[in-house]
This record gives sequence, structure tokens and C-alpha cells, in this order.
Amino acid sequence: MAKQLEEAGVAAINVSGGTSYAPTSQFLAPPQIAPQGCWIHDAEGLKSAVKIPIILPGKLFNPSLAERVLREGKADFIAVGRGMVADPEWANKVKEMRVDDIRLCINCNYSCLGNSRFAKKLECQINAAVGKEREYIIKPAQEPKRVLIIGGGPAGLEAARVAALRGHDVTVWEKQDKLGGRLTEASKPEHKRDVRPLAAWLSRQIKKLGVKVELGKEATVDTIIKMKPDVVIIAVGAVYAVPQIPGIKKLPVVTATDVLLGKAKVGKKAVVIGGEQIGVDTAVFLAYEMGKKVVIVSKSSEIGSDIIEMDKGHVLKRLSDNGGEWLTNTDIKEIKDSGVIVQGKDGKKQTIKADTLVIATGLVPSKELYEALNGKIPELHNVGDSREARMIVNAIHEGFYAGFTAGNRAPFA
Repeated sequence: MAKQLEEAGVAAINVSGGTSYAPTSQFLAPPQIAPQGCWIHDAEGLKSAVKIPIILPGKLFNPSLAERVLREGKADFIAVGRGMVADPEWANKVKEMRVDDIRLCINCNYSCLGNSRFAKKLECQINAAVGKEREYIIKPAQEPKRVLIIGGGPAGLEAARVAALRGHDVTVWEKQDKLGGRLTEASKPEHKRDVRPLAAWLSRQIKKLGVKVELGKEATVDTIIKMKPDVVIIAVGAVYAVPQIPGIKKLPVVTATDVLLGKAKVGKKAVVIGGEQIGVDTAVFLAYEMGKKVVIVSKSSEIGSDIIEMDKGHVLKRLSDNGGEWLTNTDIKEIKDSGVIVQGKDGKKQTIKADTLVIATGLVPSKELYEALNGKIPELHNVGDSREARMIVNAIHEGFYAGFTAGNRAPFA
């Protein structure tokens, strides 16, 4: 077909693939689970058959990989789509050899292609300015302020980056020994590897901007007031709420976070409570990478309801291909030494053999510090999961807005 197109006068061929009718076997819009450069082999084959230029997209916004494809003659042009949404200066930064400054797309398909499927305006999970370019022009603050940010996760780091760009004197306190917050565990499963560069990029940017970072620093009302900051941005995240289930102490109970961070041991058979993205990602990690027998138990009628459709099929296929199972419309009634007793919507009970219970039922915002400081600080913001536990897009966008308005506008309520 390519030869016929060439003979008919076609100027070039853009190589991509997939169809919405086969979402679990092809990559219509390469998701996080797809390998980088997923169509290189196809382009190489076509290039050997025709003389017209071959244009190659498909998760090639890592400049080193894109350059290698060109040097090895596997394609003539590289097409960057979502990567230019995440960072519109992608091409300029490559040209200027500022590769470390590129905000690499995380291939989530959530706010770009996902929004387009529902006739919503184009946005980006990791670039809050997309679609708001006129409103979000970063200008120097009229009066630089002392800005203290509590929490080094995505919301806190983005707030620090933007506030520093505006010329504020910014300090970040993080109680852990590294920055990144929940991005660390969110990017742990192999199918979420594209999320890994985000925390590193945010950390590099605030370092270049001169933001002061104190690790292992746990904030209290007294230590914050003693510092006398003009603006405080709370971004301390959220914590798991362990469900009250009869007999829950009869099995080892661990959180999804501790599993992904390697802080908790999981036996050969695990039950994951919670069927949203946190639970699904953890189950895939356990089944695919750890070789565990996993069953997800969810009260919801749908598994992975917060995972975008064009990605969900691939993720669930990986789970089922590795022996993972899931039960919807199912509630856990009791824990026994032999396993977990569950009850379906039809009222029937069954016992799932397990030696570990993994909690992935969602997070509860840590609002204590914000509430204790309310009225005691000239300007106070609460952003990200500590405001309400949600997704990366909420953390990044709220962090951006807090940094963008720090010192000159009304804070978040």
C-alpha cells in the first residue's frame, strides 16, 4: 500500500497505528503502558520499501531516543504531539541543548485526548497553563514576599516553581528525606514509568531558581509562626483511612503506598481493597512484577472508573494476563485467618484465600495544619491532596495557581 501511495504522488507517510475497536491490542494514542517509540519497527519497514520521507510519532519526545531514530535512518522526521502540549518550548529547548529543562509528557491521555473525547477544552495534567496562556502569563511580583511551602509533593513543588519565577523568596519544608511526595509511589509500577521524570523535573527547576529546600523538616504551628512568612502554602497531602472490618487484625494489613515503596511485605496471595486507579495500579504491580496472586474487591459497579478508557483496557489486560482478578459490587464482611469473606450484590458470600490485605480505598486529606494556622498567617493556601485527595492534575493546577497568586490575590478557601 505504501508503494502504491508513493506512485500516486503522496509526499510523505506518517506512521502510526491502532483503532478504537481494538483498544487492548493496539495503541491508538500510545498510553503509559506502551513502550517509547512503539512504532519504530513499522517505520523502519516502510522506509525500506519507499523513497518518500517517513514521519514517525509514538512517544518520541525523549530527545535522545528521537535523535537516535534519525541517526540510524529508521525515519526522516519525528512528530511530537502530546509532548508539545506538555511543553510548547520542546523544540526550542532541544535546539538550545536545554534537554533537562523539558517538561516531559507523562502519556496519561487524561486532559488532552481525554478532554477532547468529551468536547471539553484542551488541558494538560502537568502544565496548568495549557488553555489559559493569556491568563497565566508569569510576571514578576510587585512586592516580593517570603513564601513558605509545607510539603514537597507535586502541588508544593509546582507552587514553589511558579512563586520563584515571580521573584518571591521561597522555602520548601519536606518531612521526608526526598522530594516528590506521592509521585514516588505513583510512578513505581513499570506501566507508570512515564510519570517518573516529573518529580525530577520539578526538583531541578526549583533548584535552578534558588528555592531553599529543607528535607527531614516537619512543620508545626510554632515553627511556622517563628519563621514569620508572608505567605504559607500547605501541601502536606493525605493519608489512608483503614476501613473498620471485623477481624481485620487477623491478616497482615498494609497500604498500597507501603507496597509500592517496598516498605511492606506481601504474601503469595493478596486481596486489594479498592478498585480505583490506586488499587488497580498496585494490583498490576503485585501480579506482573512481583508474581503474586491478586484479587481486587470493589464496592463500585465498575473497576478503574477513574482510569481513562483508552488506557484502562491495556492495564486490566496486563492484570488478567498475570492471573489477577477483580470483583465489583462486592463488600468485605469479615476477615478470618484463612482469608477474606466477601458478599456480592446478590447477597451471596464467598471466601477468598489470602495472606495479606492491601488497603487502597482512597485517601483522607491532612487538614489539621491548615486549620490550626487559619487566621494566624497573613496569607494561607491549602492545595493538592491536603485540600482534597484527587489526581496529579489537581495537585499541579492548584500548586500553579497558589504560586501564581501568592502575595497579590485572595487565597484558596
